Amino acid sequence: MRNAVIVATAGTEPTALLALLGQHPEIVAPPALGLSTLLHGTSRDIVRTLRAGRSGAQPTRADYRNSIELARRACGSTIDLVFSRLRESAPASTVVVWDPDGLAYPFIEPPDLHVVLLTREPASAAQRLAGGVHLAEITASIEEQIACAVARPRAWGLPEEHVLRIEEDSLAKQDTRGGTGGLQQLLRFLNVASDAAAIRYLLRHRRAAPFSRHQH
Repeated sequence: MRNAVIVATAGTEPTALLALLGQHPEIVAPPALGLSTLLHGTSRDIVRTLRAGRSGAQPTRADYRNSIELARRACGSTIDLVFSRLRESAPASTVVVWDPDGLAYPFIEPPDLHVVLLTREPASAAQRLAGGVHLAEITASIEEQIACAVARPRAWGLPEEHVLRIEEDSLAKQDTRGGTGGLQQLLRFLNVASDAAAIRYLLRHRRAAPFSRHQH
């Protein structure tokens, strides 16, 4: 059983990756899910409840800090609940979600997550996004975004083995004869069947041709 989140940088196609992974019988991959919005909303509700329990007394700075810390800790349970409900919707050992906001949440304790960092070579991503306009500036911006995306799971305290950076181009170049290309590496990371037969099945039953020239 594995809970995974896709963190996608500019110029990649996470919706195409979700569509592809969703064809695997051991994976549930719902459409884009606003986890960050849900977690921030949960935090706000908990903070309001804690402050309301003071019976009208003026909260101190320590009260603010404590209520925010408790709320942030509680969001680990919220993450578990979200993934449990998704797993109940279809029998599967692994749930993969993509948050368009990049799951930008300040966890205090490491969540029970595996992170798939989907990237594309910055110059190629810039070309995809903007054609030939301001390529240098856009490339530099994407490089910064990738660096931030790489650092985020470390800030959560996730162990290195819970994070996989995968280049989008490597998924399209997968060798279905048993090679160790990007798709096979990703399936192994997700702890699902990753042999040549599983890969051929995915590529044969994908809903749409992923990783095309244009971003979805």
